[in-house]
Amino acid sequence: MRFRSKLGRLRVATWLAYGAVVAADLLGRRFPLWIAIAAGVVSVLLFVPGYFLSYWEVLPDRLVEQHMFSRMVFLFVEIIDIFPRSIAVSDEEALPECVAIRAVRGRTMIVETDRVDVFLDEMLEHLPATPQ
Repeated sequence: MRFRSKLGRLRVATWLAYGAVVAADLLGRRFPLWIAIAAGVVSVLLFVPGYFLSYWEVLPDRLVEQHMFSRMVFLFVEIIDIFPRSIAVSDEEALPECVAIRAVRGRTMIVETDRVDVFLDEMLEHLPATPQ
């Protein structure tokens, strides 16, 4: 099963702010308005492929993290620890934000998905049983 990071308002607002900064910079350098707007739109659109080319995939024998053109693979037999990291909402309540996974040789993978519970269930389904 494939999981993507959250596409929230903050991420989209950051993309739009970057495009606005590019356009404002070009306007400050006395470029025509249409060139500044076009450059701002293009700079925003450059972020979109990165979002769709970044994901975590749970396969039957391994966990794969893909970011653009780099790939990290954790075999399930190498995983030492899986624990959710959370944000404190109040003194009594916390929301899961991401999952940290540690493997042998000190490697760590942080999974930031909006479906943390589904991701953890999927991982538990594929992890090998640990001896008691």
